[in-house]
Amino acid sequence: MRLTHGRVTLELHELRQANGPALLLLHELYGSAASWGEAPAMWPGAVYALDFSGHGRSDWIKGGGYYAELLVADADAVLA
Repeated sequence: MRLTHGRVTLELHELRQANGPALLLLHELYGSAASWGEAPAMWPGAVYALDFSGHGRSDWIKGGGYYAELLVADADAVLA
């Protein structure tokens, strides 16, 4: 699913549907939601994975830098 955050659109992947507490996976720098492999199968609830700005299927920021604060804000926007 696509979510707008500031100047970019983020890609949020639903990796697993299930009842129970939801889990949001956040990848490492230069990674993407595809980095998780089989790990989501171990969680009892729904599992989502975010492609941070400039990663995976999310949009790139034109003319801007990627700072930790921006990536944290991406995760906060998804959790909201």
